[in-house]
Amino acid sequence: MSKISKFGASLAILMMASLSDVVVADEYDDGMAAFEKGDFPTAREIFKPLAAQGLVKAQFGLGRIYEEGLGVDIDPVAALHWYMLAAEQGEPSAQNNLGWMYEKGEGTALDYSAALKWYRLSAAQGHYPAYNNIGWMYQYGEGVDQNYETAVRSYRLAAEHGNAPAQNNLGTLYKYGQGVEQDYAMAVKWFRLSAQAGDHYAQNNLGLMYYDGNGVAQDYVKAHMWFNIAAIENTNKDSGKFRDDVSLKLTAEQISQAQALATRCVQESFNNCD
Repeated sequence: MSKISKFGASLAILMMASLSDVVVADEYDDGMAAFEKGDFPTAREIFKPLAAQGLVKAQFGLGRIYEEGLGVDIDPVAALHWYMLAAEQGEPSAQNNLGWMYEKGEGTALDYSAALKWYRLSAAQGHYPAYNNIGWMYQYGEGVDQNYETAVRSYRLAAEHGNAPAQNNLGTLYKYGQGVEQDYAMAVKWFRLSAQAGDHYAQNNLGLMYYDGNGVAQDYVKAHMWFNIAAIENTNKDSGKFRDDVSLKLTAEQISQAQALATRCVQESFNNCD
C-alpha cells in the first residue's frame, strides 16, 4: 500500500508540474505575441511574473524592453539586472547583450574583462554575434592587446555563418590589410554580402569601393546608389555627404538612374542591386 501511495503522490506531483509548465509556456507565448505586435506594456506585464519565477526567456525579454526603451523609458540598470539573471542560466543572447553593456559601460561601470568573459561564454554556445563582438575588441584593443589576426579569425567565424556586422568588419580588415593581406576584391565580397543583408555601414563601404574603384570598376552611379540607400535607411550623415559629393560627378540623367536603382534595390530587399 505504501509503495502505491507514494507512486500515486509522485504521479500527481508530476502532473501538476507538467500543467504548471504548460500554463507558463502559454503565458510566455501570450507575452511574445504582444511583443511582436508592438504592445510592449502588455508584454512587460506578462513577462515580469514569469521572469521573477526564473523563466529565462522572459528575463531576456525584459532585458530587451528596458535596454531598448520599448514602451518604457530606457533603463540600463534594469536591463543589466534581467540580462544577468538570464545569462547566469546560460542564455547565449543574454550573455552577448550583457557583454555589450559591460563593454559600453551601460547600467554598470565599463569593464572590458567582464565583457570579454560574457562574449566568450556566448560564443562557446555558437552565438555568432558574440564572435563579432570578440573580433571588435581585438581589432581595437579593448581590454586586450590589439591583435588583427585574432580579430580576423573571430570575424570570419561569424561572417561565414551570415552575421552581417561581422561580414562588414571582415571586409574592412581586407580593405586595409589588417591581419590579412590587403585584398580589395575580398573586401568587396564581404561588404556586398553584408550590404545585401541590410547592414548600412556595409552599404556605405560598398559605395566607397565603387567611388574609388577598389576591387570593382569605378562606377559613380553605383556609388551614388549605395550611398543613397545607406543614407535613407540609416539617416547616415556621412553617406548623405558622400552621395551629395558624387552627385557633382554625375549628369541629371545618371542621378535619376542611380535613384531608380536604389529604389529597386530597397524594394527587392537589397537583392538584384547591381
